[in-house]
Amino acid sequence: MLAPAIVIHDFIQAEAALMAARDLRRPVTLTSAVGAIGYLGPRTFLKIVDAAAAAVPEAKFETVVNCGSEPGLALAALRHGATRIAVDIPTTTAARLSDIAGQQGATILPPVADALDLDGCDSPQKAATAYLMEATENV
Repeated sequence: MLAPAIVIHDFIQAEAALMAARDLRRPVTLTSAVGAIGYLGPRTFLKIVDAAAAAVPEAKFETVVNCGSEPGLALAALRHGATRIAVDIPTTTAARLSDIAGQQGATILPPVADALDLDGCDSPQKAATAYLMEATENV
């Protein structure tokens, strides 16, 4: 089971989510927005997360690359080292993709539900803190 998920769009949001997780001593899942990997690319997204992790090394987190309904993007994410990839694709395609991912030590997941999206948020750390506090109270 994944930790509470936060959709990040840039380094500032990734860093804010990790600072909130660190301060609360709770894990978080950083995920890309649906469709973002199509224009951003998996490599850039993973570099953003890596930079934020270097800035907040005490944070406990997981990363999910959300590839929407694009299995080709999921394959690209695998090539760039993603270990958790969310896709919304037919079962037969997902099974083949899961087999490929498993050979590389990666996991294919269904779309991440109930995530906080930090897009347009004035205070990402404050929003992430409130979300993580509420999410862990409901566990």
